Amino acid sequence: MKLPSWLDAAILPGMAVYAYAVFPFTADGPSLCIWRNLTGHRCPGCGLTHAVCHVFRGDFPAAWEANPLVVFALPVLGWMSIRAWADLWKAHRRRRARMGGGIADEAEE
Repeated sequence: MKLPSWLDAAILPGMAVYAYAVFPFTADGPSLCIWRNLTGHRCPGCGLTHAVCHVFRGDFPAAWEANPLVVFALPVLGWMSIRAWADLWKAHRRRRARMGGGIADEAEE
């Protein structure tokens, strides 16, 4: 199932807001990982949310300690977000063109 474009576009800005607003209060909370809760062992994704939040806060050693995969995950999340914003912008421009409105029409007024 494909996520809506606006949700893809909100991933990175949402993580940044979470890193500053919520993360300091939930950093020591319980694990949400089903695999870890059932087996007691960390999965490859364990700590990835913490790692991304540490990167947004500028604490790179803590990010690496939380999950070294952050060096791959963060660029992928960034690319997904940028691509989704571009898709939303293109869709907006197409909608305006179909409705007859555009930048040229606004300049004439």
